[in-house]
Amino acid sequence: LTSDPDLIANVPAAIRKRLKIVLRVMKIPGFTRITLKEKNARRRWDLWYQWSVRNTAKLYQSGVRLIFGTDVPFTFGNFWHSIMNEVRALSEAGISNLDILRMATSEAAEAIGIAETTGTIEPGKHADLVLLAGDPLNDIEAIGRVTTVIKQGRVVYQAPPTG
Repeated sequence: LTSDPDLIANVPAAIRKRLKIVLRVMKIPGFTRITLKEKNARRRWDLWYQWSVRNTAKLYQSGVRLIFGTDVPFTFGNFWHSIMNEVRALSEAGISNLDILRMATSEAAEAIGIAETTGTIEPGKHADLVLLAGDPLNDIEAIGRVTTVIKQGRVVYQAPPTG
């Protein structure tokens, strides 16, 4: 896990070091059994993840309105890493790329009561845009390749040029 290229690229070294320590502590005989009442905590977490993906798929297939979000954005060091994990889980649950994008934009804006000013691109709304290197409708991983962020018509982030 701590040698995962995605973590290395997107999570600061100090956070990865702490994660490595936590993972080592969890391997101490009896630690996870005592703290989580589980012999193999990693297996338990994997089961929770699988359960969550299956339930999300059932909700989506049943027509339940879902919005995008994460309640633990900095668990492993930064918001981007957590967001991409959420994107991947939603995709694994069978949610279309278009619906993932809607869940993160117009549906989220509507759910929190700000749809009159943001969430879609149209006259009279804030000019909030995220420009990507790639087409997320064809490749959901493009969400992780942000080139420019525009908030209320102003560039607030510009990725360094790639050489």
